[in-house]
Amino acid sequence: MKSDEIEKRVSEAEEVMVNLDGMMKSRVEDAEEKIKKGTLQGAIWIFVTIAIYLIWGTQWFFWVSLGLNLIAVGGIVFAKVMIGRVKKKMSEGGEPTDYDFDADILDEDFVTEIEIKLFGKQNYSYADGLDLDAIRVEFNGRATQLRGTIFDGLNRLQIQKAVTLLENLEMLDDKARKKWIKLLEEEDEEVCGYIDTHYDEYGDEVRDLVLQKLKVEKRDNRAFIENLELGSFHIIEGEEEDGVEIVMDYALIWENGSSFTDQILAMNFNDELAYEMHTHDS
Repeated sequence: MKSDEIEKRVSEAEEVMVNLDGMMKSRVEDAEEKIKKGTLQGAIWIFVTIAIYLIWGTQWFFWVSLGLNLIAVGGIVFAKVMIGRVKKKMSEGGEPTDYDFDADILDEDFVTEIEIKLFGKQNYSYADGLDLDAIRVEFNGRATQLRGTIFDGLNRLQIQKAVTLLENLEMLDDKARKKWIKLLEEEDEEVCGYIDTHYDEYGDEVRDLVLQKLKVEKRDNRAFIENLELGSFHIIEGEEEDGVEIVMDYALIWENGSSFTDQILAMNFNDELAYEMHTHDS
C-alpha cells in the first residue's frame, strides 16, 4: 500500500471518529432536552390530577393518573442516570484523534497468526505477505497439488476476509468450473483462445500430451475444460475499500507448481464469493 494511500486511510478513519463523537454528543444533548420537557409535562399533569380530584373528587381518575405519572417520573429518573453514565464515559475517553490508527490498523511491521483449514496455522506478515507451500488436495472429485500466496500490505480486516475465501475454496472451485463450461458454450474469446493455443502453437508433443490427459483421440473442447486443474491461487487487495480478491489459476497439467505450457486460465472472485472476471494469462 502506497504511503499517500495510507495517509488518506488514516485521515478518513480519523474523520469518521470525529463525526461519531459529534453525533454522540448531539444525541446526548437532544436526550437531555427531551427529559427536561418530560419532567415539566409530568409536573403539570400531576398538578392537573390533584386539581381535578379537589374540584370533582373523582378518586379513580386521581389514582390512575397519579400511578401513570409516577411511572413516567421513574422512567425519567432512569434516563437521567443512564445519560449521566454516558457523559462520564465520554469525558474519560479523551479525544477521538488520540486513537493510534497507525499502530492498530496500518502497522507495517505487524505479524498475525491465522489458521486455514487446508494449510493449518500460518503467520501472515504485513511487510512480506504469506506463501503457502504446495499440498495435495482433492476438490470436487479432482486431485491436484495446490499452492498459494496472500499478498503483502493487507490490513487485519482484509486478512480475515482472505481466510474466509480460503475456507470456501472448494465451493469457489465448483463455481469456477461451472463458469468455465458456460464461457465455453458462449464461445468466449479467452477460453477458446486458451484451447486453440494448446492444439495449434506447441506442436505434436504437447498435442499428444493433451489427448493423453483427456483420454480422447481427437480434439474435444468440452473435455479439455472439464479436466482443468486448479493448481495455484493468490489473494490480492480488491477494488472496494478493505476488500480482497482471490485469483484462481487453472491449467490442464501442472508440473512443480507451474502449467506445463506456461499458459493458464485465471478466475477472480471477490470477498463476497462472487465472480469478478476471468483472463487467459501466460
